[in-house]
Amino acid sequence: MVLTISEILFGKLREGDQSAMKEIFTVYYTSVYHTIHRMINNHTTAEDIAQEVFIDLWTKREQLLINSNIEAYLRKMAVNKTLNHLRSIKNSIFHDDADDVHSTESFDPFVDESFHDLEETIHKCIDSMPAQRKLIFVLSRFEDYTNKKIADHLGLSIKTVENQMTKALKTLRHTIEYYKR
Repeated sequence: MVLTISEILFGKLREGDQSAMKEIFTVYYTSVYHTIHRMINNHTTAEDIAQEVFIDLWTKREQLLINSNIEAYLRKMAVNKTLNHLRSIKNSIFHDDADDVHSTESFDPFVDESFHDLEETIHKCIDSMPAQRKLIFVLSRFEDYTNKKIADHLGLSIKTVENQMTKALKTLRHTIEYYKR
């Protein structure tokens, strides 16, 4: 069996070879950065997240099992890290707004619990969406991107973005209707 350069580098990485890590960083950083930047369009944040991807690669190198090539694996890590970043922003904004509501209204345990349950249901629904649909939804609803801007950032047609948003909203409506019962 002939090993690819990617497999050889990954094997050396798993053994703790720092020169393999430097090589992986040098070869794949730009691709990882551009993947992230297309999703969030913020240079500094994209750099930070890209560095986190490579830090995670190094710290978790012994546990990682890469079945595809390293570039595809790193891109997937980049997308997941970026989605986590967007989710944390969304959660902090959502919780700040919820705190404002709770501080100005009297406390009703039933309403508070119902609100929390509905919020959790919505988060689960969004998290269960296919990755591309979830990303489109998050960019549209939590980052205030237009459909055109989303299409440009992700390299998709506007029609694809519209179709994915329609499906995401339909899923959310269905979930909320089910929740109301």
